[in-house]
Amino acid sequence: MLDVDAPTGAYAKVNPPIRPREDVEYLWRVVLDGQVDWIVSDHACCAEETKAAGKGAGNIWLAKSGFGGTEYLLAGVFSEGRKRGLPLHRMAALTALEPGAALWAARQG
Repeated sequence: MLDVDAPTGAYAKVNPPIRPREDVEYLWRVVLDGQVDWIVSDHACCAEETKAAGKGAGNIWLAKSGFGGTEYLLAGVFSEGRKRGLPLHRMAALTALEPGAALWAARQG
């Protein structure tokens, strides 16, 4: 949802990095085309105080990488997915059913 033109500056430093709008729209196209099985977050959270502490304040190169993802994931998929016509049952499958099934299968060994 976020792209390189967002006004977030150093606070948007995350891995993998924020991409151009064309890349964001490409990802939505492949989600809508059924080419994506999961939408998940690794949630590498970094508090504002830590992200821009000391010399990192406002400097993308010195700022700590990471920001919250899990708490925004479902709301973001719902908001942006609805705008693009993604059905609710597909959102549920992408964010819960499919990742959960894969995790269960991996644990079965």
